[in-house]
Amino acid sequence: MNDNVLFDAVYDTSTELGDERARQITDECFTPEGDDAHVSGELALAAAAYLLKGTRAERTKSVCLRQRGGGQETFDVPEPWPHGWDPRWFRPGDRRRNLVKAGALIIAEIERLDRATAVTKPVDAVALVDDAGGGQ
Repeated sequence: MNDNVLFDAVYDTSTELGDERARQITDECFTPEGDDAHVSGELALAAAAYLLKGTRAERTKSVCLRQRGGGQETFDVPEPWPHGWDPRWFRPGDRRRNLVKAGALIIAEIERLDRATAVTKPVDAVALVDDAGGGQ
């Protein structure tokens, strides 16, 4: 395979993952601030649900939602779907689309972990002064 073709394929795929992450934020209102509340691996579990959808490893569970009128509706979602998450949020597509959604959810989880680490990491004041050019 030509190196340029390989680079273009990797670039296109990574751009697509970024676009899906942006869509989740802007269209679905799944913001970084909201993501920060999911500290028990829920984003990774949702990604796993999309990864497993349509594979031999897929196992489903039924989730019941109570309706305002007193009835209930049952949804089947993959086993890793996070407890307490609305099953209507799980909207699988074809295999490739599911992988893109999973990739964007993994990005969301990595970003959440990075934000959590940044909050708990002590600030090195000397390094900040040096970086600003005030240390010399």
